Amino acid sequence: MVPRSTIDDVARLAGVSVATVSRALRGLPNVSPATRKRVESAAAELTYTVDARASSLASGRTHTIGLVAPWFDSWYESKVISGLEGVLAPAGYDLLVYAIKTSVRPMPILRERVRSRTVDGIISIDVFFDEEDADGLRAFGVPLVLIGSRLSYGHSVNIDNHHGAALATSHLLELGHRRILYVGGAQDNEMLSPVSGARETGVRQAIRDAGFDDAEVLEVSLDGGFSIAGGTRVMKRLVERADPMPTGIVCGSDEMAMGLIAEARRNDISIPERISVVGFDDHDLADVLGVTTVRQEVYEHGETAGRLVLETLGDDAPDSFVHIDAPLELVVRSSSGPAPSR
Repeated sequence: MVPRSTIDDVARLAGVSVATVSRALRGLPNVSPATRKRVESAAAELTYTVDARASSLASGRTHTIGLVAPWFDSWYESKVISGLEGVLAPAGYDLLVYAIKTSVRPMPILRERVRSRTVDGIISIDVFFDEEDADGLRAFGVPLVLIGSRLSYGHSVNIDNHHGAALATSHLLELGHRRILYVGGAQDNEMLSPVSGARETGVRQAIRDAGFDDAEVLEVSLDGGFSIAGGTRVMKRLVERADPMPTGIVCGSDEMAMGLIAEARRNDISIPERISVVGFDDHDLADVLGVTTVRQEVYEHGETAGRLVLETLGDDAPDSFVHIDAPLELVVRSSSGPAPSR
């Protein structure tokens, strides 16, 4: 029987060190394209494959990253995860998913995983740790990357929710709208309130910056639950009430905007002739459905977070934490237009 090739055999054939072979075959950074190709060719010639279990034992790593989020069934989370997988999978890392419900503190769950070294690092999507949680993670020295929030410990990829909502609101004000409604998430939900609250503050600030009284222009905010069903529910409430409808609506997500627009049309309420609607995110269907929105590059957030955690686990880890403020852009489509004449 032909002996199985080893990593030392690959290193000799490629003319590089064993460490370089390991880095190249796991897709880690700081390996030149030419060297990586030479290593891969040598491995293919020797029919060498990485023994994941042996690699983990030798390195003390599991090649697994813990991913925590309140839920995983929304477009936003699925898009971020696609970006993460695009970076982590080629590097030989798996994702271990933890759904952290809104009523549960994340640290007790993560502490056990970190203590037992089940994961090499943690990436969170819109899980809002506090500084006490950060101290707990710092004590274990486990790499942390936050998407959608920021702490004193760990890298982060974030957006300016305040600014994004202000962009949407300024657009409606410039179109002449003076009765504006904000649709966000429940303010008593501690997992969502930092996002929804920041976006409502941005709406109010844009109204004041335009020289209007936000108490007169902005209606009481409604909870749309960041979902299509929630947007549908909000529009049903607007149809049933006796008060005049808003002429412009800022939604904290495109999914809410889609549900709201669909329900409006079922009730023969024309969009945008009677009501203009602006969403947030630039969902894959937003262009198809003509939703004016505030675009954030969600897939790229996942890619960036994946690169940050790999760099932290690599030999050339950043000396300080990296905090990235991702760009936002207003994309005008057919769901917004001039305010109806009084």
